Amino acid sequence: ASISFTVTPPFWLTWWFILSCSLLLIGGIAKFVYYRLRILAGERDRLELIVSDRTSELISINKELNRLVTTDELTKLFNRRHLIECLEKEIKRLSRCPGNSTLAFIILDVDYFKKINDSYGHTAGDRVLQQLANNIRQCSRETDVCARYGGEEFAMILPFTEVKGALVCGEKLRQEISDNEFLITHQRKIQVTVSLGISALTSEYINRECINTDQIIREADAALYRAKEQGRNQVCLYNTKLDISL
Repeated sequence: ASISFTVTPPFWLTWWFILSCSLLLIGGIAKFVYYRLRILAGERDRLELIVSDRTSELISINKELNRLVTTDELTKLFNRRHLIECLEKEIKRLSRCPGNSTLAFIILDVDYFKKINDSYGHTAGDRVLQQLANNIRQCSRETDVCARYGGEEFAMILPFTEVKGALVCGEKLRQEISDNEFLITHQRKIQVTVSLGISALTSEYINRECINTDQIIREADAALYRAKEQGRNQVCLYNTKLDISL
């Protein structure tokens, strides 16, 4: 005798239930992973934005620090320290140049500046220096380095400039300053003149005489002294026979 029967499993053991649960589990895991990836991507974007903002801020701060280190606060020209650094670089460049490359250095001093301060006050003197700085900018090229050397003295580095070009530049600047009136108060203007000393160099001269920054400055200063001795308001080129470079 035989008996046939079928045992029906509960629904949670059926293949379709197991398959459905598996699909739901896989979908849940996939959704969770996608959600986490979105959170991580958002966090990454937020961090990248913070880093970008901080980087821009640091760049801005570094630019401002560099400006403060290299710029004269009153005239907004370069300061003496930056001028010396640039002059050293130009001398090194010139010493490596083949042929007869040139460089000119100018020192400018305001005539009778002490009288301006004594007569009209230091505020008036500061205004004169600021207007002089503007004149120097207008008469210079983009490749020139213009700086306040100290007090009422200014200096200019003129790369690739021969003696003739340096004299033309110096005379143009002297004429520009002497032809204009300087506003020292809202109602008062005064005439200002300057004296200029120029040292013009070549790569051959620098290599032969082992010239350094101190020597170049002394030569320009000696020419400036002669300009003042000869009556001021003029441009003098350094001359080994006429000037004594200390």
